[in-house]
Amino acid sequence: MLKYKFIAQYDDETLFEQNEDDVSSKDLSRSAFSDVDQDRLTGFALQGAGHLYAVDLLDGHFEIDNVPFKMYDMEVANRRLIFFRRHRHNYLVVDGQELDHEMEYHFGWQGNEVGTGKNIQRVMVIS
Repeated sequence: MLKYKFIAQYDDETLFEQNEDDVSSKDLSRSAFSDVDQDRLTGFALQGAGHLYAVDLLDGHFEIDNVPFKMYDMEVANRRLIFFRRHRHNYLVVDGQELDHEMEYHFGWQGNEVGTGKNIQRVMVIS
């Protein structure tokens, strides 16, 4: 079971929510994220453990539990979602027994600085 599930918001304000099994409705060998229509995204959120973490792809602000903040001070165009999970397993060297594992969720955006075209990225990490 995932600690956080994603919610994608589209340009018509509809939502696409990750299913419990994290399986694509189009291809059972892929994750639910493959069903997200990247071209229509305006916002993205992770919800779970009593919290909501969000990013607005239109103006670039982030939110934690509905409190907005910015992680940049420049004008940016063409924002695109960054989202991935990093799953680490910790093993006992002697017998290979798994001690524990950690899951980090990385999400935010990348875009182009207006005027220079320079690639700008802002990412939040949640564990």
